[in-house]
Amino acid sequence: MIFAEALPDPNSYAAIGWFVVIIAAIAFGLNQGLELVGRARGKAQQPPNGELSQNLKQLNHRVRQIEDWRDGLLNKLDDDKEEIKASGEARCQRIEAHVEDVRRELDAKLSAMPSEIITLLRNTGALR
Repeated sequence: MIFAEALPDPNSYAAIGWFVVIIAAIAFGLNQGLELVGRARGKAQQPPNGELSQNLKQLNHRVRQIEDWRDGLLNKLDDDKEEIKASGEARCQRIEAHVEDVRRELDAKLSAMPSEIITLLRNTGALR
């Protein structure tokens, strides 16, 4: 046990210092070994931030275009609806005016009809 005699007393400060140095050396060796293994395996490729940013900008631009198109379509539909309503109201007014003209014409013809019938009957000799 010559080796045991060469070691310092376990309660001394020198023994504690050597223990800390040994633990640090083991941790350093493990860290370097794991890094070496990681390099050998290769890491998964990460896309660059610039490419991600460009993709995000393109997607935002496309979404903005679709939203603008949708807003334009909704505005056009609203305008078309108002145009159809106005056209329907104008057509309704024209029809009502035409019906009123025909009614007046028929009223005039009906009020003139009895005198014409009487005149016709007198001329034919049915009425004296």
